[in-house]
Amino acid sequence: MTNPFGRTMVLLVLGLWGWGLHLWGEDFPYGELNPEIPRDYQPLLQGPTPAEADEQAAERFYVRGRSEELSGHFSEAIRSYQRAWRLSPSESILFNIVSLTVREKRGEEMARYFSKVVHAQKLEVLTLRNVGLTLTLQNEIPEAIRAYEATLAGISAESFPALRVLLRHELGRLYYLEGDYPQAIFCFEFVRRALRTPRRFELDEEMVRNLREDESLLLYLLTDSYLMEGDAEKASEALREAVESEKSQMTQGKEGGFHVSQTPEEIEVRANFYRARIAAKSEQWEEGKIFLEKAFGEKIRGEGAAPYELYRDILAALGKSRELRQSLETWYEKDPENADLGYFLADVCLKEEKYDRAEELLEDWTSSQPTTESYTSLLELTVRENSPERFLHSVYKILSQQETEGSVHAAWKGVQERFAEENREEDGERFLREVFAFSRKHYPRTEPLPWQFFWSLAWVATEVGEEEAAEEFYQAAENQLKTPFSEQNRPGILFFVERGSTLLLAERWDEAESLFQTGMQVVEKPEERGLLAFYLSNGRAMKKDFEGARKVVEQGLKEDKESILLAKQLGWIAYLSGDLEGAAQTYEKILKQYGEQYTLPHLREELREVRLTLSAVEAYRQHFAQAEELLEEVLDEFPDDVGAKNDLAYLWATQSKNLHRAIRMAEEAVAEEAENHAYWDTLGWIQYLRGDFEAARTSLERSLEWDADPVVYRHLMEVYEVLGNPEKGVEMGEKSLATFQEYREKGHLVDEKEETWVRERLQSLRKKKMANPGSAGSE
Repeated sequence: MTNPFGRTMVLLVLGLWGWGLHLWGEDFPYGELNPEIPRDYQPLLQGPTPAEADEQAAERFYVRGRSEELSGHFSEAIRSYQRAWRLSPSESILFNIVSLTVREKRGEEMARYFSKVVHAQKLEVLTLRNVGLTLTLQNEIPEAIRAYEATLAGISAESFPALRVLLRHELGRLYYLEGDYPQAIFCFEFVRRALRTPRRFELDEEMVRNLREDESLLLYLLTDSYLMEGDAEKASEALREAVESEKSQMTQGKEGGFHVSQTPEEIEVRANFYRARIAAKSEQWEEGKIFLEKAFGEKIRGEGAAPYELYRDILAALGKSRELRQSLETWYEKDPENADLGYFLADVCLKEEKYDRAEELLEDWTSSQPTTESYTSLLELTVRENSPERFLHSVYKILSQQETEGSVHAAWKGVQERFAEENREEDGERFLREVFAFSRKHYPRTEPLPWQFFWSLAWVATEVGEEEAAEEFYQAAENQLKTPFSEQNRPGILFFVERGSTLLLAERWDEAESLFQTGMQVVEKPEERGLLAFYLSNGRAMKKDFEGARKVVEQGLKEDKESILLAKQLGWIAYLSGDLEGAAQTYEKILKQYGEQYTLPHLREELREVRLTLSAVEAYRQHFAQAEELLEEVLDEFPDDVGAKNDLAYLWATQSKNLHRAIRMAEEAVAEEAENHAYWDTLGWIQYLRGDFEAARTSLERSLEWDADPVVYRHLMEVYEVLGNPEKGVEMGEKSLATFQEYREKGHLVDEKEETWVRERLQSLRKKKMANPGSAGSE
């Protein structure tokens, strides 16, 4: 950034000189002064360029941020640095933002800015390590790796050896999670060497003790990494040390290891599984089979389907694949509580068309330990059996356990993927139509079935495009919900939310309201009743029953007093009803109450929406400064928020200021969301204000490809006028007024000043058109 103080001094000298001339009574015409001023100083009289003004403003924000940081006002300092960075991006400012957001435990915000850092190793070592820890906790693994790598890059090979050990220890796990096994091996071996020679690495007793407690995990991960790289010999060596380490920990009464082991037998079971993997990697199939069978006999747990997949591969390599199912049955008979084995055996039976046995296993395990994969297998079984009735009962079972259509959709998608692998996609679609025909024939809507069963029928009807039948089944489910039910058949909230949302989107307000009211009487948890109150209020607001909507929200807040969702809803209802003052007060209250809280999950996203909506309210009230500040606050915390960029660019455009910034933001918005008509309108209007009329016309017409908007038509009216085509301008003005009327009839807020302006401008254009008949202008 440029130094503003030198420029200020020059201007001060020139100003005093001019004031002295005035006192002496000499003429001081500006035009006569210019030739006397050195060429380098003449631009100063015209003021800074927009880019220079941004640099100066950025410097002021940066200086303010430093002052606030030194005073211990860290939140204010973060905001000042963020403003400075937006005006004049630099890594030095990013470093300040990252450091302070880490200090203030604002991890998600930190991650957004750290992702923009290029030379991360220039950050302080302690800050970088804390960045890595924070990103790891947020499961941002690639960025965490970058932070740790940068930390190591900032430490010389001779300095801080103990810190390098800790960093390699943390990095090794991250590399492993990312599947970068060579790097994981390097890190694990580095820590392994350090534990063998702790003095060389300046590890004190406490550090050694802490690393020893985690040693068996490290060694198991090292074993796995060597296996993934195909080095069976080194994997075997690491495994031997892992087992010794875990047994040593257990002898000392400590819990540790790859899994928390309770007995030496459990350690040996897992070790045999790893030995089998090592043997298989060396193609020692018989040895691998022996080790695996030992693990099965000792009731292996915690490894998922991997041991049984390995057993299948070993038998295939030995030419004994036919023995697989019977062998698994033998082990399952000895270990009937093993869900992983039970599911794997069910899939084997399914592939071998042993459907009765597969169904028996799947029914047992989906009742006690359901998974998406098990639901997929359950549905696949009924398709392969060509049994519509069993299919419906399976869908019913899923909905009874999960109470969400999403689980059925996920399971059915899994079936389709399995059929696609066999080039049998059409079989699944054909079968679903058979299920629909079966349901229409055998399950009339009046039959006293559980509500989930009717929901199952509705799901099938929807999947095959039979919307009318789906509605009948949904209605039957809703009717059943209004009748007495047992506690075991008590419906949960998900049905009401999913079905009610569908009705709202279809503008079936009364039906949605009835369903949500039923749900509020049925569900037990206060927060769930509060959520249904939110949806119910939406329905009432859409019907223009704003008072009824407000009462529902207030009732919901009695159930769930801390719900920011419901608090926001009060503001939204006030906004829709035209009570802009009430909406603003509600949103301001929320920001005052929660604005500085950063620990509650999802709170910052909720506050982002509050600021965006409040900004729209303030802009509508023509409180532009407040509206701009709110959008700036959104961009402080969410620098890539495309909606905030668009809205701020448009606010600046309406005031014909900061157009050099506005055009950049608008271009970023359309690049991010090319099908958002509002973003194209913003870009087109800024292009018009900057004098690029043809580009403006193209952008505004593109905006209309997605939606008719009275303001876009108004903008095009002005563009066509300046292009010398009053006829087209009149057409756009008339469409603008017609669309304003459509908005009013739909209950949307209409800017009457804008509408009046269009009407008056249209009259002027009509006169111009009559004065210049046949004018075509630029098309």
